[in-house]
This record gives sequence, structure tokens and C-alpha cells, in this order.
Amino acid sequence: VPLQTGLILSSSTQVPQLEQLGLRRQIKGYLKYIDSVSSPCIQTLYSDGAITKIDEDGIDLDTFKYYNPDTLLLRGYVAGDDAFYINEANEVKI
Repeated sequence: VPLQTGLILSSSTQVPQLEQLGLRRQIKGYLKYIDSVSSPCIQTLYSDGAITKIDEDGIDLDTFKYYNPDTLLLRGYVAGDDAFYINEANEVKI
């Protein structure tokens, strides 16, 4: 099922699984250090403007979410917490 809304990633470890599922074009934003992503395809999408580097391209997460309200934010393990955040409003315990 294709994602209609797109994804915001927070970690380079999330990239390979999405690429294997054929979802790399669903990545619309990346939090902070996209230079740490070793995928040439992701780097090309970023260079072409298909992926926004949030918090470093002059746009913060709140502004990005305002203009892209239906994107899902994938946020991994948070120190001291066992929640996998799907977006700012929802979380799923693992």
C-alpha cells in the first residue's frame, strides 16, 4: 500500500528498510544530519529537492508539519522511554 502522505525520518537506520520496501520516494523530510545517510539514492533525492533537511535548511519541524500536515514522523528509541513515535499525536508502545 503506497503511503499517500510521506515520511519524515529521524535516523539513518530507518533508510535501508524503506528502500527494500520500495518506499524511498515516500521520504519527504529528514531530521538533522542527512549527510550521515550513505544511500546514494537518498542523497540524490535530497540534492534534487525531493527531501527536506529539517532544522538545518532554515525550516523547523513545526513549519514543515504545517505545510505537510499528513506526513508521518518516524522517531526511534528515546532514552528512558520505550515508545516508537509514529507522529506527534500518536504513539505505539513496543
